[in-house]
Amino acid sequence: MIEYYLLPSISCNLSATIIVPSSKSETNRFLILQHLFGNAFCIHNSSVANDSILLTKILKNIPTIIDVEDAGTCLRFLIPFLALKQHVNSDNSSVFTIKGSERLSLRPIKELVQALQNIGAEIAYVDKIGQLPITITSKNNRGGILKFSHLPSSQFISALLLVGAFLPDGICVQLPITELLSESYIQLTIYILQTIGIVVHTSYTASIISYTILPQKLIPAPSYTITGDWSGASYWYLLAALSHTAAIALPYLCYPSMQGDAAIVDLAATYWQVETEITEQGVILHKKNTTSQKEDSINTVIDAKNFPDIVPTLVVGFGLLGKKTTICNVKTLLVKECNRIEALQTELAKLNIHVHYDMLDDILYVDGSKLIIPTTPIYFCTYDDHRIAMSLAAVGLFSSQVYVDSVAVVNKSYPDFWNQLSTTAFPL
Repeated sequence: MIEYYLLPSISCNLSATIIVPSSKSETNRFLILQHLFGNAFCIHNSSVANDSILLTKILKNIPTIIDVEDAGTCLRFLIPFLALKQHVNSDNSSVFTIKGSERLSLRPIKELVQALQNIGAEIAYVDKIGQLPITITSKNNRGGILKFSHLPSSQFISALLLVGAFLPDGICVQLPITELLSESYIQLTIYILQTIGIVVHTSYTASIISYTILPQKLIPAPSYTITGDWSGASYWYLLAALSHTAAIALPYLCYPSMQGDAAIVDLAATYWQVETEITEQGVILHKKNTTSQKEDSINTVIDAKNFPDIVPTLVVGFGLLGKKTTICNVKTLLVKECNRIEALQTELAKLNIHVHYDMLDDILYVDGSKLIIPTTPIYFCTYDDHRIAMSLAAVGLFSSQVYVDSVAVVNKSYPDFWNQLSTTAFPL
């Protein structure tokens, strides 16, 4: 029997100061680099998300059998980390097995494994090709050129670039320009590498993009500080958009930011009447009370190529605002913690919000024009997906009877989300 949890009812007049979590994307990249540099620098304000805590634990004393649970970033970052640089596990062996949750085992790694095998990495599948578990014989590799014809995840590129400067021949990653997706995450990786002093060369031909890192010896700074997470901030933009009035302070967020999800600043200002005030401490969200908002009949078109993680936020937001929108370049949502497109279709149908996905053209159509908020209790499934859970929490602005089947799922990226949300609550 499924146990459901009642979510807080949220005030329509929001005034709060919210400390969003530190970026797990930044933290996980710095954690890999910290280990490769022999712990030569400290990381301040690290993320407390499960993914980052898990990666920290693994790197502290790498076990023979590594369980990455549901952490896709941990999995993809660890594969080249172990395959291209020799490491010894807790059993004094250089052979590692990586396993994960059932859902993670279905997420793509085949192209990354194949590219590494092509330059001599010893990686084998335990059961089924393309799926966990895998075994890696950890040894020093010279590096070289890795070519991709298909790129299911930008994390493949980031994972390779993080190791590149520590290989005798460096690394060159090549892929068709048409396969480049979630480029903002690759740019975040490059930015972090350059912050430490590692030079990354990006070059283009008519059809190919190449990222090259030559072997480099350098001394990093004593410490680096992680900034606030814009993915986590997006849920407060969503709540501000749906409120009557809002003044929400989000300290420790940096803007402009290399995080792709900072796109929510412009999107919320353009379509949701939420303005962002930049301060020395962070940002403050204000709900505009104007009549200049774009007409509901206009079908907004948004390209989500560089910010796929906030697509659930956007879909729920436009749906609850009773609007129509078209969001393109969303195919990576099919292979996240769950199939987020199917999850959004199923759950938002309970509010009469229609979500249709055209797989051929990779376009998501959202129609909230027939929105209905039931007067009876609303039961949502989260599909063990933190972003689905936090996006659907916004329905608490409209109903005091919103339930979800898991609250712990947010620990993956935003452990304090429900506690912070409860500070905005009041009984309707």
